[in-house]
Amino acid sequence: RVTRLARRVPVYARSVSALERAARDGSVASIEALLAAGASIDAPNAQGQTALHIAARCSRAEAAACLLARGARHDLRDARGRTPLSPANVDPETLPA
Repeated sequence: RVTRLARRVPVYARSVSALERAARDGSVASIEALLAAGASIDAPNAQGQTALHIAARCSRAEAAACLLARGARHDLRDARGRTPLSPANVDPETLPA
C-alpha cells in the first residue's frame, strides 16, 4: 500500500534537500550555513535543477546572488535544457508586481 502511494507522489515532492528549500524560501542565512556545513552548491535534484535554478525560478534575487557569489555554476542545464538564469526558468507567478 505504501509503495502504491509513493508511486503517485511526484518525484520532486518526495525529496527536497535543505539547500533547495533554503533557495526556494530565499533564506540567505540558511544557504550560508548549509554551504559552510559542506552542502554541495551544484547538486542537482531529480529534475536536474540546482539551488540556483530554484532561487531564480522563485524570484529570490538575494538567494541567487548569494549562490553565485559562493561559486554556483550558472551554465548548468536542467532536464528540460534550461539554465538557472534563462527566462524560461522563471515562474511568472513569483515575479513581484
